[in-house]
Amino acid sequence: MELYLGKYNLILFEKIDIPKKYKININHQKNEFFYKNLNKEFEIELEIHYSEKNDNNCIAMFIDPLGNVRKKFYSKNTLERDIKEFINNLFDIDENIYLRKSYRAISNKKIDSNLLDLLIYSAKLAPSCANKQPWNFVVVTEEDKLNLLKESLPGGNYWAKNSPAIIAVYAKKDDDCDLSDNREYFLFDTGMAVGNLLTQATKFGLIAHPIAGFDPLIAKKVLNIPNNYTLITLIVLGYYGNSSNLSEKHKETENSIRIRK
Repeated sequence: MELYLGKYNLILFEKIDIPKKYKININHQKNEFFYKNLNKEFEIELEIHYSEKNDNNCIAMFIDPLGNVRKKFYSKNTLERDIKEFINNLFDIDENIYLRKSYRAISNKKIDSNLLDLLIYSAKLAPSCANKQPWNFVVVTEEDKLNLLKESLPGGNYWAKNSPAIIAVYAKKDDDCDLSDNREYFLFDTGMAVGNLLTQATKFGLIAHPIAGFDPLIAKKVLNIPNNYTLITLIVLGYYGNSSNLSEKHKETENSIRIRK
């Protein structure tokens, strides 16, 4: 079945003969455990515009239907090939989504504070009901406080005690939309923000492993979180380390492929 994905804009800064339509095949062999039968043909139609204004020796610019500049091209000789390759990659699964996994073999290597700031910023870019942004984040890296926070972890989360940083995520219902059926939408909105953070951490080469297993009373006391807030999760952060210290069960899951329904 051929799927038509609409028109995309291509700005050309030189008179170059470029095809207006591209057909691409996406077959997710590398994601076979996620998509067992995905083999689709897509058609992309380019709406070509010519401009005399050159952009730093750029010869072409790919703009998506939302008006975002997605790619600039600089080689005239390989332009058609580069466009086709870019379009194929554009409609593949983002590798940071695909590569994200809740690993446990965490190193105690310190994480640069600038990267931690960017993780929080990426989370804050998430959508939320009426832009309420109910989420709150506390990044814990100071050793004494970090050790106290780790005391809230049960034995099954022993692996997290090597982490150089933990992000506490908390929110309260009153800070989000007041819905007629009393849905606690603040949990969903905060979850979307955490999703952004996990994907961005993967791009930085970090493990970001959210956990539900902790004593919320101990953790909230350590972090001075008021009782009217829900401490939703702790995100255990770190670079990948040595898996030899993991339990046999966790060693097995560390190297297994994630199965999705």
